[in-house]
Amino acid sequence: MKKNREKIYSKAAILLMMDQFLKILVTNNMKIGEKIAVIPNFFAIYYLKNSGAAFSILENRTFLLIILSFAFLLIIDNYLKKEKKFNKIDIVAWGMIIGGVLGNLIDRLLYHGVVDYLSFYLGNNSFPIFNFADMCITGGIFLYFISIFFENKKTKEEKKK
Repeated sequence: MKKNREKIYSKAAILLMMDQFLKILVTNNMKIGEKIAVIPNFFAIYYLKNSGAAFSILENRTFLLIILSFAFLLIIDNYLKKEKKFNKIDIVAWGMIIGGVLGNLIDRLLYHGVVDYLSFYLGNNSFPIFNFADMCITGGIFLYFISIFFENKKTKEEKKK
């Protein structure tokens, strides 16, 4: 349904703008490698550029990641055109995924790498540094799987009746 696609893309656009705004704040106010402790021993803003994908896989393969991002977005758009029914969770999930992929794609096109800045750690143990777009992609995938789980559960319950 066209209206659902419009809702998905409007959510993606809002999240993309938020992502790019946060990245502009970081790139305009910090130097690469600079770290600002927000919550000592737990959270910092730590500006890095990642030339790879999640966890730096495919590092220095920016062109390949750009091609993969475009291909992924085309596949998603094709799916959204064909699928007629989306629930509210699906709409939010796909909006998050598309917004996040676009945010990181723009970084790769502009900066030849992704602007990462969210750093969580406990003592000497740290989680890989990431950004808002990464959170959108991960959160969107998680929501979509939840939606699939509940849809399958609902279908099974309807078949029992």
